[in-house]
Amino acid sequence: MHVRPRARRRRLPAATLGVSLVAAVVLPIGAAQAAPEDELPPQEPGVTLRAFDVGLELEQICQLTEGQTPNIDVLRPTVDWESDEDFGGIGNNFVAHVIGNIHVPDDGTYDFRLISDDGSRLYLDDEEIIVNDQRQPPTAVDGTAELTAGAHALRIEYFQGAYDKALRLEWSPPGQEDFELVPESALSTDEGVTRVTSPGVKSCSDVDASPGDGAPLAGVHPNYEVTDLRPEGYEPRITGMDWFDDGRMVITTWAGRESFDGAVEIVDGTVGEDADPADVTTEVVATDMNEPQGVLVEDGEVVVAEKHQLSRLIDADGDGIYEDKESLATWPSGGTYHEFGFGLLADEEYYYLNLSVAITPGGRTTVPQHVENRGTSVRIEKETGELEYVAGGLRTPNGIGWGPEGEVFVTDNQGDWLPSSKLLEIEEGAFYNHYTTPPGPFDDQPVTEPVLWLPHGEISNSPTNPMVVQEGPFAGQLVFGDVTYGGIQRAYLEEVDGRKQGAVFRMTQGLESGVSRLAIGPDGSFYVGGIGGGGNWEQPGKFPYGLQKLTQTSEDAAMDILSMEVTESGFDLTYTKPVAEDVVENAAERYEVEQWSYTPTQAYGGEKRNEEVLAVTGASVSDDGRTVSLEIPGLREDRVAHVRSPRPFEAADGTELWSTEAWYTVHTIPNYEEPPNEIGVYEAEDGTLAGLADIDDEHGNHTGGGYVDGFDNIGSQLTWDVSVDEAGTYPVTFRYANGPNPYVGTKTISLDVNGEDKGQIAVETTEVWNAWADHVEQLELQEGSNTITVSAGEDDDRHVNWDHLRIQREPCAPAQPDEGYRMLFDGTEGSLADWDMAAPGDFIHQADCTIRSVGGLGLLTHPEEFTDYRLKLDWKMGGDDNSGVHIGVPDPQGDPEVRNQGFEVQIDATDEPEKTTGAIYNFQGADIEARDGALNPPGEWNSYEIVVEGLRVQVYLNDVLINDFDTEGADPERDLSSGRVGLQNHHTGSDVWFRDVQVMPLA
Repeated sequence: MHVRPRARRRRLPAATLGVSLVAAVVLPIGAAQAAPEDELPPQEPGVTLRAFDVGLELEQICQLTEGQTPNIDVLRPTVDWESDEDFGGIGNNFVAHVIGNIHVPDDGTYDFRLISDDGSRLYLDDEEIIVNDQRQPPTAVDGTAELTAGAHALRIEYFQGAYDKALRLEWSPPGQEDFELVPESALSTDEGVTRVTSPGVKSCSDVDASPGDGAPLAGVHPNYEVTDLRPEGYEPRITGMDWFDDGRMVITTWAGRESFDGAVEIVDGTVGEDADPADVTTEVVATDMNEPQGVLVEDGEVVVAEKHQLSRLIDADGDGIYEDKESLATWPSGGTYHEFGFGLLADEEYYYLNLSVAITPGGRTTVPQHVENRGTSVRIEKETGELEYVAGGLRTPNGIGWGPEGEVFVTDNQGDWLPSSKLLEIEEGAFYNHYTTPPGPFDDQPVTEPVLWLPHGEISNSPTNPMVVQEGPFAGQLVFGDVTYGGIQRAYLEEVDGRKQGAVFRMTQGLESGVSRLAIGPDGSFYVGGIGGGGNWEQPGKFPYGLQKLTQTSEDAAMDILSMEVTESGFDLTYTKPVAEDVVENAAERYEVEQWSYTPTQAYGGEKRNEEVLAVTGASVSDDGRTVSLEIPGLREDRVAHVRSPRPFEAADGTELWSTEAWYTVHTIPNYEEPPNEIGVYEAEDGTLAGLADIDDEHGNHTGGGYVDGFDNIGSQLTWDVSVDEAGTYPVTFRYANGPNPYVGTKTISLDVNGEDKGQIAVETTEVWNAWADHVEQLELQEGSNTITVSAGEDDDRHVNWDHLRIQREPCAPAQPDEGYRMLFDGTEGSLADWDMAAPGDFIHQADCTIRSVGGLGLLTHPEEFTDYRLKLDWKMGGDDNSGVHIGVPDPQGDPEVRNQGFEVQIDATDEPEKTTGAIYNFQGADIEARDGALNPPGEWNSYEIVVEGLRVQVYLNDVLINDFDTEGADPERDLSSGRVGLQNHHTGSDVWFRDVQVMPLA
């Protein structure tokens, strides 16, 4: 391939008028040979578009952290996109990858033009052709390549910041003067692939990350060595493994979606230290298997879990080839995509396996299911063949294995009702939260939480069967593979107050394929069966098939986290070796901790909720140097805690820590006391959802991270868990939206308190969906924990969205003013009622007697007008939030834009100097040195004293003067001499609290 810059200034097509054109800066390289068409997987016209929501404005394309699943994965005919819909429905702040092949008819020089808003890069056969990578309006950059006739791998990387977007790929083949859109006929991508997606924000690679420290591992664990077992040309996609007593290996292989071409094969020569792929022999001994997913050898007989039945293979003539099979048991099967029978375990009495639900090729659960009782864990009595449903609420339980004490553990994959993948212990009669239509046999049971959450895109994407480690330092712990994240992960479990929980760690990568099955062979090695299904249902850059084994060669080559246990004050992390002296000296400073929760909904996957960064306030190291005890205030139950100790982090002998991160699922903390809900607000998105209730954020002006909708559907339900110190009657406020669909008017919803039907409540219209109102009910609550449930019943009007629930435990006592001042807001609801709100958004009264900004951009003003005065108030931010105190504004009369007729004292510590905390917004920045010295961090209260005298304004932050500004001549449209004072609510998700607003006339 030969590449050179080109910048032809030719007329652009109408679709690209107004595009600027610049020259590419690329380097000449060698000629590119086309891939033989017959070596490509089956193709279909078009390209694959994958988009990743990165949640921040980029300046250039970022490299994504490995192992993440895209938010969008769609087929597109050409590359010519400029709307959200063109990009699969994603808006701003994302990275996109375009993948496929470009087919050129003849050898020759091909000119390419890449037009983008914002940045983009074009690669052919992994060689960079065009660099157009910056924030910009639509800009065209040209490049040239010498190509041979045939197919060439095409890849485009793109990023979108804010506002307009565009991406278009054009070419000018040999002998053609003008550029044109590369047509669909010249593009292809892999056909019929599984397009897996995942919601939530994705991460760009940390510049300080390295394999095992902020990024997936890259190699094989130092305690192990890997042995290849595939003879040349042997490409099994393995779904089950076991052994005959003579050491011959039995595997089941998968032939593709909805295929009866699965097989059972004998693989010999794999066992022992001297195993060599050149000596391994393979033989297909059974065919026409219906997507088998597990195999067992019992008393010399082979039992296979097929898609629709459990089969025993029959070798009638004893020649080692199985001509027939006997059905031991069947189960309901619609014969459709994804209705697998995942297995297989057995004890003396039963076989055990899992039945997955039917899903669409895009990953959503099929509604309705084709047959009953899918998504269940079952056991089959060996003597009678009777099938018994043991537990339900599963989705894709592609992994079943014994625990160290004979328990049955299962891994389930992210999807509907699964915000992330998880590790479960199968308990009789349990329901694991995946609902089906029609309901499964356990859908009416309380939800049983997973033993471990497996955070998607961080530690696991598609986990497979768990297995107990038998020897070495990790003996008794669980390990499991992963198809798309790849490698093997390790789980340490403990029991706290009767509940299993624990941590998951990275263990190894460095394998040839994504991991479908793990088994311990006769020689004690971990045998690894590989698989891939095309699209993004396979580990990138690896084979879609594989057979290897990992053999332990050392017990102490690696410095690794051995275990992680929760304590009353944090965690104990025990290492395989003593930590280095520099770790001992500064232990607390070596760790980073964050926590979050998940809320299962009927939507595919789910985002992290209640994310918090926690401080490690203390740390001690045990006498043997192997256990570090962390003190972590604020650690909560029902959270996932992520602990990282970034490198450099070494053992005392200098060995670098193999993997620096752990993800611990905290169900129970010893002697835990739930922190009081001081503000009395319970967000709807943190509640328990059922039916078709869902979390959304489309309509603004809500509190928290979203709201709950889906209440147009009968059966949708939302439950809040609330707590009060004393039994009694409490005013409970529901913040809701009752929009115009299907009509404008009052609507009814059913209410339940602690399992008792309270009839219907009627909520008045809010006319539009982004306006919210309060509905108050006097409810009898018991001391301690209570449940409050709203549901959409058959007799309800339904069609209501829910923002939050508030409980005012006792009336607020009015705050007392400082000497010489009088209160404008004293913490009582009555004093807040004196203020005027110019929407959008609102200020919400909290149980701790503060007010909190919601939505925006709006303005809350006090009706009095002031001249020459001192204004005092306290404010607090939760994080990188935005608000301001307005002075000298006229009566808004419902229009918040009158803020531009006065001045704003800014609250936002992360903006430009003239727009940051203490600034007179857009006029004069604060004294940054003084400001930074006085400013308390997010989560703590700050105090403003704003002095207005004539045309002069002074700003004191926590009693320190940080700004002194004369407004004379600043803006003829603004008048400081007289006017109202006000508080700004800036936007949805920007939460700022205020209290004790008071004023003193200077006269």
